[in-house]
Order: sequence, then C-alpha cells, then structure tokens
Amino acid sequence: MSVPLMHAMLKQRGFKAGRLSALEIVVTDSQYGAAVVDRERTADHLRVAMEALCECDVVVMEGFVGRDDQGEVTTLGRGGSDLTA
Repeated sequence: MSVPLMHAMLKQRGFKAGRLSALEIVVTDSQYGAAVVDRERTADHLRVAMEALCECDVVVMEGFVGRDDQGEVTTLGRGGSDLTA
C-alpha cells in the first residue's frame, strides 16, 4: 500500500516518478522468511526495467520481498532491508 501512496504523492508534487514491483525484479532462493537475493540476476532485471524509467526523477519499489525460481513470493532474511530499502 505504501508504494502506490508514495508514487502518487511524488507525482502530485511534480516529480517524474516511476514504479517497479520487487516481485518482478528481486530474484531469491526459496528460503521463505530468510531468502537470499541472487544479486547478479536481480541486477540484470533491474537494469532492463530501469531502461524504461530512465526519464524519471525517482523510482519507488517495495522492499523485503522477492520471488524464487518457481515464482513463489519470498521474504528476505536478516539484513534484507539493507539491500532493498
């Protein structure tokens, strides 16, 4: 809920704001509740997604979640918000 609100607020204040879904960007292993990010694959996904948003002043994306190779939603483990916040 906070991503749509933040995105709307930024746009209302005149920023060219974009949105990404962490579930489409962040690739993890399958350890639910303690998932580890595959940094290389996540960086590849982020690079592609950001090409479409290169004109934005700011991009908003939720943190602490990702998907594994089976498409299941995972939550990151300890320190996960250090990477996604």
